[in-house]
Amino acid sequence: MSGSFIRATSGLVVADSLLAFQLTGSLLHAASTLLGHVMSGLSSTRQGETADV
Repeated sequence: MSGSFIRATSGLVVADSLLAFQLTGSLLHAASTLLGHVMSGLSSTRQGETADV
């Protein structure tokens, strides 16, 4: 879980969240962008785990 969070809070993800905030002026949009990246990171991690089995 912490690995996904670290990936989601680095580099391009932060830039995407800041861009969403600047374009919309809404912290909710920025937070949803960040959450979307976290969830997609968790999803890809789980798919990788099942592929290894």
